Amino acid sequence: MMKTATPKDVDAYIAAQPAAIQPFLQEVRSIIKKTAPDAEEMISYQMPGYRYQGMLVWFGAQSKHCGLYAPGLRAIAATEPAMESYKQTKGSIHFLYDQKLPAALIKRIVKKSMLANESKAELKQKTKK
Repeated sequence: MMKTATPKDVDAYIAAQPAAIQPFLQEVRSIIKKTAPDAEEMISYQMPGYRYQGMLVWFGAQSKHCGLYAPGLRAIAATEPAMESYKQTKGSIHFLYDQKLPAALIKRIVKKSMLANESKAELKQKTKK
């Protein structure tokens, strides 16, 4: 994350970033919100986060890229050949600011994260009975 103070909300987070990357971050936010309209938007780990039956995804501004973070991203990567085109760490994928944002890939990551959370919630309900 480029700024160290904890923002009060996602609007404040994006506004605190360099003007040149704000449209990029707004686009990431828009894709997530359209893909998961029922997800709760919040600041978590000092960056935008989305919760849907558990944590869904986060995104964070870095100096040269925007990181998208998701629980189980490695498992998602195993079924997403398109992710091979991007630098990844254990729990993140990096989208460079000077490249076109891969909206379809982000949607698939969000959807797969939602399905994983739904499955976990369903399993939890079954074990409670």
